[in-house]
Amino acid sequence: MTASQRAEAAEELFEPNFADEPLISGGVSTGIGSGPVDTRPQPRIGGRRLQTLRGNPDTGAVRITPGQLPTYERSFLQEELRRIAMISGGLLAVILVLAVLLR
Repeated sequence: MTASQRAEAAEELFEPNFADEPLISGGVSTGIGSGPVDTRPQPRIGGRRLQTLRGNPDTGAVRITPGQLPTYERSFLQEELRRIAMISGGLLAVILVLAVLLR
C-alpha cells in the first residue's frame, strides 16, 4: 500500500460528523429569539473605583493634562492608602489567627 492509498483510506474512515439540523429554522425572521444586536456602547454606572479612574467631576481628586500622567490630590491618596492598610491589616490578622489555631 502506497502513501497516497493510505491517505485516501484515512480520508474515507474519518468522515465529518455534522450536528443535527436545528429544530426551528429561520432564526430571527420567525419572531422567535432575539432581535438585532445593538452594538452601541451602553452607559455604565460604576462604583467608586470606576468613577475615580474616569475622573468624576464631583470630586476634584484627579487632574488630567493631555499627554501626561494623572495628578492625584494628597488627601485622596491618603484616604486610599488608609483603606488599603485597613484591608491588608485585617487580612494579615486573619492569616495569623488561622496559623495559630491550625498549628
